[in-house]
Amino acid sequence: MHFTSLITSATLCLAGLQGAFAAPFEERSFIYNVLATFDDLTNPTPLTSTTEINQYKKLDYSGFVLGTLGAAGITAAGIVPQSSPNVALFAANTMVLYGTPTLSTSGTSSKAFDLNSFYFGCVVASEETAASLPAACTINIKGYNLSGKQVQSQSFSFQPNGLVQSQMVKAKVNNWKALSRVEFAIQGTVASTTLAALFDNFNYVVAG
Repeated sequence: MHFTSLITSATLCLAGLQGAFAAPFEERSFIYNVLATFDDLTNPTPLTSTTEINQYKKLDYSGFVLGTLGAAGITAAGIVPQSSPNVALFAANTMVLYGTPTLSTSGTSSKAFDLNSFYFGCVVASEETAASLPAACTINIKGYNLSGKQVQSQSFSFQPNGLVQSQMVKAKVNNWKALSRVEFAIQGTVASTTLAALFDNFNYVVAG
């Protein structure tokens, strides 16, 4: 590649960052590419999954609770986490406690974020959100810009690859830039009141 091409590529990259966050690159105090695995968090309620995650890795995980799968927590997990042992999850009972599961900049030092991808799977859950069996589901997400206007929506389907235990699937988001929040909802062939959605390895870029 010629030197001129390298300069052009770098200029386009910088222009993309400026456009995504609606402010000059040099005015931002930080821009981070984040992989949120939840595995560095300590779960005070590993058997019941009732502890809300709140602020983690430069964003607020309102409505998501911390789940620990395996010997240290829910041993009968129907989903294999993408990275062990922790996941973020929500179910009908957690939504009663904490409201709509939302990934946002609220209360953090971040001003905006680009959502790139995440892994997820669904299970038929007990009252304590402990997994029993993997279950087909659809996750619907809505993205909102810095003015609070909905600007994106996308759906992702999960089909278990095992009867008793299943791997997560990757949800790749299409060009979601400069967001203030993303809201999550679940639907499935069984009643949504019996489903739990488990998430891992969120990948996003935050700017502050």
